[in-house]
Amino acid sequence: MVKQTSHDLQYIAAVAFLSDLYERRLIDDDDYCALETKYADKFLPLLRYEKPCKNATLPITQTGQEGSELNGTHHPEN
Repeated sequence: MVKQTSHDLQYIAAVAFLSDLYERRLIDDDDYCALETKYADKFLPLLRYEKPCKNATLPITQTGQEGSELNGTHHPEN
């Protein structure tokens, strides 16, 4: 669980960094979505937006999704 917490914090920090870049208009919607998706694939956060973009409002868990440690599978980078 400590490892998952670390991954969640790293994901949150990465998304905060992306949000700052987006707000300063250094990246556009497409860049934000692409990078958020890569960070989600890398860190496998327990919660993230349904769609990898700022407009999404429904959070989902990765329980039941491939790659989640919660459903018994293991991500190769973990």
